[in-house]
Amino acid sequence: MQAFDCREVQLEQTMLTMLKNMDDLLPLHYWNMTVEGERIMYKTWNLSRMKRELHGEAVKHDEIEELYRLQ
Repeated sequence: MQAFDCREVQLEQTMLTMLKNMDDLLPLHYWNMTVEGERIMYKTWNLSRMKRELHGEAVKHDEIEELYRLQ
């Protein structure tokens, strides 16, 4: 956990340094939107998988990965 915390602080410092030197924040906004979109897609897909499993449908792990890659 301590190693993770140290890495998190390093990433934060790196990002702040990058932001200080950026004249245009548009690439950062694009990246944030892309990551957020992927997170929402993954959550939606995961809820769909859970719903299928609740209805007794077997969902293979490799099927899940394939569906996610198609997104």
